[in-house]
Amino acid sequence: MKHFLFCSLILVGLVVPQMQGQTDIYKTSLSRDGAIIGLGAATMTGSLVLQRNHPKLTPADIERLDPNTISGFDRWVTKNWDPRAHQISNGILFSSYALPFAFLLDKSGKDNFGKLGLMSLEGLLLNNGIGNLTKHISKRVRPYVYNPSVPLAPKLSANSNLSFFSGHTSNVAFMYFFTAQAHQDLYPGSSAQPYIWTAAALVPAVQGLLRVKAGKHFLSDVIAGYAVGALVGILVPAIHR
Repeated sequence: MKHFLFCSLILVGLVVPQMQGQTDIYKTSLSRDGAIIGLGAATMTGSLVLQRNHPKLTPADIERLDPNTISGFDRWVTKNWDPRAHQISNGILFSSYALPFAFLLDKSGKDNFGKLGLMSLEGLLLNNGIGNLTKHISKRVRPYVYNPSVPLAPKLSANSNLSFFSGHTSNVAFMYFFTAQAHQDLYPGSSAQPYIWTAAALVPAVQGLLRVKAGKHFLSDVIAGYAVGALVGILVPAIHR
């Protein structure tokens, strides 16, 4: 939530002064943008309501956990715990929020940056709203909670049972796919497109693997996060074209 609000404040500061004199690559409308923002706000509000009554794990709850109840596809992740991987994934997450600012380096990007900023905000709101709501509904316990070598303190944290799905992976996927799609729309036929789309596909995948290595998420968590973030990143520009 903190990283989402931080990014939003920065983007708002650039959206307002850039809204004049843009080309017509993207269209905005009160009904369409209001619907996207409304859906994002509704899901975010729902997650905040659920957060108030979200149950924390107790030592007794943790003692009863059995990794054998987890499918073989995910069970192996319960052995993972790597704080360094978690720190690196945080760096990838925060740096991804700077991607849309690269459009300010070119006139066409500058002309469309107001709308790009608005679209980024809409996508982040929707992506985080869906993700946070899903986390509080599913209440899935994170992999590291099953690991007997991990100290008790992090297992008792407020987000130790908010594993599904990976917000880190979803947000990085959104930012990279959104940027790649916007670049394709703004610069059709650019020779850089294959490289940009390759980065868009690979960086969120690396992020997902880091979250798994850190023991923060199961493999299915990051796959779902990747899919949701990529889908939102592609759909938001498409809706506005």
